[in-house]
Amino acid sequence: MTSFELNVVALPNPQMITLARLSRELTQVQLAGQLGMPQGTLSKLENGAFPLSDEDVALLATALDYPKSFFYRRDIFEGPGILELYHARKRKAVKLPLLNRAYATATQVLRHRTDVPC
Repeated sequence: MTSFELNVVALPNPQMITLARLSRELTQVQLAGQLGMPQGTLSKLENGAFPLSDEDVALLATALDYPKSFFYRRDIFEGPGILELYHARKRKAVKLPLLNRAYATATQVLRHRTDVPC
């Protein structure tokens, strides 16, 4: 009987960039400025159009004050849908950055609870 070893390389999860950015109440423009890159590049990193290098992950971890391992998690981002974002922009009581931060924080808390399947 033969056996083989499967080498699996963990790739960074682009959704975790968005989650971390929103939890810090930063826009793409603000974070891109901190990272010294164009906003369009950050957008493509968040959408998975550009691959994330280990160097990118280290820069993001420092800028957003998260451990590097955070960006390798396979969690699914749970946030507002398009209709909710539209209405949040019209709403005066709750500003969109605060709403985004609430969703990002709630996602993190839910993913760390033991009784919630990931």
